[in-house]
Amino acid sequence: MSGFGGYEFRGKPDGALEAPSGAFRWGAGVAFPSRNFLRVTGELNGELPNKDAIIFPGAQILCVDCPGRPLTSNTENLTRATVGLTGQAIWNTFIIPNSKFQILNS
Repeated sequence: MSGFGGYEFRGKPDGALEAPSGAFRWGAGVAFPSRNFLRVTGELNGELPNKDAIIFPGAQILCVDCPGRPLTSNTENLTRATVGLTGQAIWNTFIIPNSKFQILNS
């Protein structure tokens, strides 16, 4: 079993955007059994931005046929799950199928 947590610092984007300057990242993983030719692994990880929205201040370019950019755009708290199966043969050949899932957050 393993886990991690930490803060990710992000740079400021070009222009006058008010965007998240960082995010808390976290995760945990498990693998079992540890001494078998077939091993199941699983991981759950995610990130939580420090702001709920990106704000686009300043002038807007308007045109007849295009909607233009939005004034605000919501950020998402992401959570992902990964499940894998590892098979190791006697001659150290590995077979590794896995699947990834996006877990929806509100």
